[in-house]
Amino acid sequence: MKVVTESYVAAREAYNAARAAVREAKEAGDDAKAELLQAEVYPLRDRYREEAEVFAAARERVKAFDRATETID
Repeated sequence: MKVVTESYVAAREAYNAARAAVREAKEAGDDAKAELLQAEVYPLRDRYREEAEVFAAARERVKAFDRATETID
């Protein structure tokens, strides 16, 4: 679960950093740079979504395991 969590967090941070760079370029009035940076956001968003799905599935497996082991005790 630790590896899944780290991968998810890394994807989220990369996506958020890219979005922040676009926002900063727009605020600075550099629309051309913002447009170029925006093109980098989409693949990061897709990776973030994929990692989020993997993370959610892993979390559900851990919860299911915890529920199953509670009945054994």
